[in-house]
Amino acid sequence: MILSAVVQSPRGTAAATIRNLSSSGAMVEVSSQLSPGDEILLRRRSLEVRGVVAWCFDGRAGISFRDHIVVSKWAARQNGACTQAQVDQAVAIARATLGSARSGESSHGKRNLEQDVLNSRLAEEILLIARIIDQLGDELAEDSLVVVRHGQSLQQVDVTVQALGHIARIIIAEDPHAAISEIGMQALVARLCRKSIACA
Repeated sequence: MILSAVVQSPRGTAAATIRNLSSSGAMVEVSSQLSPGDEILLRRRSLEVRGVVAWCFDGRAGISFRDHIVVSKWAARQNGACTQAQVDQAVAIARATLGSARSGESSHGKRNLEQDVLNSRLAEEILLIARIIDQLGDELAEDSLVVVRHGQSLQQVDVTVQALGHIARIIIAEDPHAAISEIGMQALVARLCRKSIACA
């Protein structure tokens, strides 16, 4: 296992590589000096857990967590963003909508048919952009120095990918207002529902 992370200790913040991970602890390679008994905060993207250093040897440290974690969330390449399966599903829905519109099954008339086709294409493009940004974020997050220097910005990459996925789903939804009401990102909902637009 090789996961980029950041360790905050009484001596400051340092890049770390998680080499072994369980729900109750981790073994990390860390670029700064740690000592047994040090209280630390281990961060990976938007996830964090407090712990205590149990042992140190040759640039590695064993950390015992204060609370249990879900290993799969920490090991995931992208936390909180659209997964590849979600992106693929949204693209499939967009293509199905496009195919349906092309076959003349839409009951909205020619103008709405053209709008449905355009909306499907827009959703596909948005999801493609989201996938590119997601992959870029993954690559940057593998560099522990980038994580230390730009951790907050990398978290914004995750938020941006999530927002793009929601927007694409709204564009192709039969009921966009209902789709907006299902979004968990309150800041995005507020921006989409400002002033003249009424949201359910």
